[in-house]
Amino acid sequence: MITMLRVLEHLLRTQALANRWLLRGENWLEGLALGALDHDERRLLTDRLYSYWRPAPDYAGGLFDWEQRWFEADLPIQPARVLIGGVGSGRELAWFETRRDRIVAFEPVSELLELARAASQSRQTTLLAGGYEELIADRRRELLDGWRPEPPGTLGANPTPLARVVAENAPYDAVVLGWGSFTHVVETSVRLALLRRARELCPRGPLLTSFWMRPADSVFDRGTSFSLGASLGDWLRRLRDRPQTEIENGDHFVPALGFGHRFSASEFAQLAETSDYRIIRAPRAGGGYPHATLSPKIE
Repeated sequence: MITMLRVLEHLLRTQALANRWLLRGENWLEGLALGALDHDERRLLTDRLYSYWRPAPDYAGGLFDWEQRWFEADLPIQPARVLIGGVGSGRELAWFETRRDRIVAFEPVSELLELARAASQSRQTTLLAGGYEELIADRRRELLDGWRPEPPGTLGANPTPLARVVAENAPYDAVVLGWGSFTHVVETSVRLALLRRARELCPRGPLLTSFWMRPADSVFDRGTSFSLGASLGDWLRRLRDRPQTEIENGDHFVPALGFGHRFSASEFAQLAETSDYRIIRAPRAGGGYPHATLSPKIE
């Protein structure tokens, strides 16, 4: 009996030590990835990681319970004209099609877009290739500098095919940024421009989005392992002559999910305010995946 207890004690201590080193390794890798890659590379790697993803049986067929309660409470009466960004493999799309909504949806990962196309059952659904960057590329400067809401169909000088089709079908009754996709917008200016463009495309309806959250605005100390990885990553970035990219408080890298940003409640509120929105459902970490609903300020 004593021998067995000692063996188990030794195994548990070994496991605890291994876990500590594993965590340090994960922190080092996260620092390395964030330090080495610029915004464009972060986005491309994230899309590449999602290209390997396939829906698991437990959530391939419909909404999560928290999503259904949220959508039923905050979306306009059906049928509606809905813009869905980051539609993924079409899990949410199937629910919208049962409402007989007229849908324009887009997805940057071609493998996921093909799954969505295979799943779609409605002739009123338009599925497009591209991401949030393509949506705002032609008007990015206008959306950031001295912005005031323009009419829904407004386009810049050289719109992408995605931006053109989205504008041609505007205005929308609602905008939905697909499950967690707003988190993967890795650049602060793109997040702001995206919300402002959504505000134009849907001037009177809600915007629904879900994302990772962090508990507060205080700077999180990620430890020595992260700092060592970030320093090595920055050296590699300079060696490759890539643009300098700041590691913001809230930026993260998860090996299975790519790069993402964890928002604090006040940070998200500031984004909404500067995009001419008011928050009608505040994000919180409990009650399912953190999510929020915004409504345009209408004078």
